[in-house]
This record gives sequence, C-alpha cells and structure tokens, in this order.
Amino acid sequence: MIKWNTNASDFRLIVAIAQRIEKDIKGYPDKRQTILMDLQACHENGCRLDLTGLLAADPLDFRHDVLGIRQHINRSTGQLEDGFIPRYAIAVSV
Repeated sequence: MIKWNTNASDFRLIVAIAQRIEKDIKGYPDKRQTILMDLQACHENGCRLDLTGLLAADPLDFRHDVLGIRQHINRSTGQLEDGFIPRYAIAVSV
C-alpha cells in the first residue's frame, strides 16, 4: 500500500517541481496529477528526495531524476525499481 502522508512543506516543493517539469521539459507526457503522485510516492515510499536541491538542480540532473523516477516508479508500491537511484536521493531503503 502506497503511503501518501507528505507534510505540507514537502508537498509545496513537489508542486513547484511539477511546475518546473511542465515549464522545462517540453512534451512531458504526463499530466500534473500523475507527476505529483509519482514524486510523492517516490519520496514517501523508499526514496526520500532532497526536494529543495532537485527544484534548484541544473537542467541535466533535473531531467535525469524526474525522467528516471517516471520510468522506474512502481505505481503499485511507490518504490523505484531496476536499481535506479535519483541524484537527489537523500535516503534509500530497500
């Protein structure tokens, strides 16, 4: 069961990251709700993210992390698969 208990300050950062994705990654295939859910699920279910760092990341690292999360997130568990670890991960549990 995916945990969705993100605190308000982390959720505000996740929203800002989603807005940056929509602005900076032209043609991103997902709607905002899916982006928010992917980031929140990742952050709360095994891969804590440095959300402030990710929001301010250079374009290459930003794309690496958000596209990697999109590709490797298990939408049933919220965990990342295939050994993917975002560059802005701060804690990963297996």
